[in-house]
Amino acid sequence: MICTDHDLEGAQNELQNLITTIKTKGYFPFVFGGGHEVAFPHFMGLFDATPKERHIGIINIDAHFDLRIPEDKPSSGTPFFQISKICQENHRPFNYFCIGIQHSANTQALFERANSLDVEYILANEINETMIHNHINHIKNFIEKVDYIYLTICLDVFDISFAPGVSAPSTIGLHPNITLDLIKEIVGSGKLISADIAELNPSLDQDNKTSKLASKLTYEIITEFQAMD
Repeated sequence: MICTDHDLEGAQNELQNLITTIKTKGYFPFVFGGGHEVAFPHFMGLFDATPKERHIGIINIDAHFDLRIPEDKPSSGTPFFQISKICQENHRPFNYFCIGIQHSANTQALFERANSLDVEYILANEINETMIHNHINHIKNFIEKVDYIYLTICLDVFDISFAPGVSAPSTIGLHPNITLDLIKEIVGSGKLISADIAELNPSLDQDNKTSKLASKLTYEIITEFQAMD
């Protein structure tokens, strides 16, 4: 799916309808971006396809909250604020958990907005091997509160040595091995209903490092998901 003539909303509507159709037919959607603006229609497709009494939890592995308020148009920085408004308008809880947040990549206003929306998050500099069990417990507690999980991964969360092909590379980002341990916990919960990987820009990649990382993440998620059957 390609956004033509700068019609982002039109492309998002197409993706939303496609996700709804896929879920209604009982399949597992896996979306690849592109920018993180795919997250809003992805969630909306799930929102339309799931019973209103069921709660969807969003786990975003990302260096950014992406909670900016849209000015003229939505963007890759606004999807989760848009989702929060949809949840509020429909009297549904906004269950949002960010893993890998970088202090330097988010303004104080964004931290304040995250706190006001009761967003749960783990800072990137807190994610290491000695803390992994604490983070797994945090993930388990979040998952227990919801009926379904939508997993979205922004490749800019990873260290630039693993993911140079993104618009905002992290100089001290996450290591894929530790992140995979967290992802396996999420998939292994049995509540994962959809996933996406965003922010791959091949024109900025070096030796296909970022695309290879995206492929590895995809393989691990699908393999773990199939093992649940």
